[in-house]
Amino acid sequence: MKLLCAIAVLVAALAAPAQARPKVTFGAFDVQTVFSIRKSDNRDEVQYALQLDERCRPRTKEPVFGYWRVFEQGAPPPLLSFSWLDETAYGVVQQQVAAPGPDGVSVVSVMIRAANKRVLELTPMATPQGGCRVEVRTVVFGQRALLQGIFVKLALPFVEYVELRGVAVADGTTLVERVKP
Repeated sequence: MKLLCAIAVLVAALAAPAQARPKVTFGAFDVQTVFSIRKSDNRDEVQYALQLDERCRPRTKEPVFGYWRVFEQGAPPPLLSFSWLDETAYGVVQQQVAAPGPDGVSVVSVMIRAANKRVLELTPMATPQGGCRVEVRTVVFGQRALLQGIFVKLALPFVEYVELRGVAVADGTTLVERVKP
């Protein structure tokens, strides 16, 4: 299984952005970059979007999707949808939209392969300007944290480690956790 994942990461890292794929499109209230994954092999990023309606509620049962922001191809960086190989390395494993709470907020729980299937909780909310924004919470180094970013250190054809960065909800401390796949 580990070898299969390593092969998928290698193929996705080398071939994925270069292949022609459908462009990524967004709705009027979608949050285009909820969180992203930086990689050690180049400047391209895997980014994750959340599809929202005008009340900042998820508009589908599976509202989270990933895509490539290909910085290596110049400015503005093209946005490319995932191939099936990208899904193997960076795809969404599971997502669930909770029923709206008393405040009308629907939290989306999501797990992605590249974050070692750690649960990320996405909380959408309205902005004063009439748009939507999202807070992402997870556990980093054993503490509840607001996610700041994910970094994948590649040692092709393997992943050396995945680094999660966040700010502790309890006291604002910066947290960094490196996880071996």
